Amino acid sequence: MRTKAILLGSFIFVLQSCIPSLYPFYTKDLLTFSPALIGTWRVAETKQGEGITIASTEATWHFTRKDDHTYTLEIRTPQSDGWFDAHLFKIGDQLFLDTYPKKSSVRQQSAYDCLEEVTSLHTLRTHHLWRIQLNDGHEIQLDMIDPDWFDKETIKQQSRGLYLTVNDTPVFTATSEQLVAWLQQHMSDPGMWGTMYELKREQ
Repeated sequence: MRTKAILLGSFIFVLQSCIPSLYPFYTKDLLTFSPALIGTWRVAETKQGEGITIASTEATWHFTRKDDHTYTLEIRTPQSDGWFDAHLFKIGDQLFLDTYPKKSSVRQQSAYDCLEEVTSLHTLRTHHLWRIQLNDGHEIQLDMIDPDWFDKETIKQQSRGLYLTVNDTPVFTATSEQLVAWLQQHMSDPGMWGTMYELKREQ
């Protein structure tokens, strides 16, 4: 899988670490809501997994309540903002977050080309999956599917039929029910989860 690094404001995204989906990663019966997520969080640390490099500074994530099961998420950097619908859901004892882009804006022209390339992945209005841990209401840990692990799964045929490849990037095309079943099967597999963000509460 080709590695593609994008500078978006103060983010460096390796887009291969995000495997988007045309459909939500959850079904409605799995949705939950935690007031502990509401507030402003600053990216304090990122960790690098094999084949993944993500660096971020000066980025804040701001969650507000939209309705009973939906958050509005605003990610802000000095150069750009992005708005998402976010849904918290639970499979067994594990929490996950599904984010879905709504709109974005750029304050510095120099970031435009980068933002355009990132948002081009959202032409089909794709969902992204995070494994999330809420630690005492003061810290959030976010993990993404490790692309190297995913490559190995596709080689073993265990994920065939769930996705298509678009510009060297896998995109899940499976239904939400199929994605939930796939997560139930694999979410505890060693090596499945890669990059970790650590967010600290600001307010």
